[in-house]
Amino acid sequence: MLLVIFAAQRAMYAIAALSKPRPDGAPKGFEAFWPTWFSGFCFYHNRMFGGLFIVGILLDTVARKFETSLPVNINMLGAIAIAIGLIYAVAQMAIAKAKAAKA
Repeated sequence: MLLVIFAAQRAMYAIAALSKPRPDGAPKGFEAFWPTWFSGFCFYHNRMFGGLFIVGILLDTVARKFETSLPVNINMLGAIAIAIGLIYAVAQMAIAKAKAAKA
């Protein structure tokens, strides 16, 4: 279930967009989406979060079904998922910060 940590970068992106005030007018190219300006940022995060949540449910079900035959316990699998998710999120944020510094 902790696979949803991989959606942390998109969550931060959505939170950053939601924390800024709404522009007074529609930005160029976004006229069709203007009435629902903030929902696009949230859907961007929700697509990844929802998919990872469903995959996490399936993996959790399979892990619990075959719990006795796994080489590690379920709690250790959770800790591994958290570590991988955090490493991925930090790496992606560092890459995004480096790209922003170049621009």
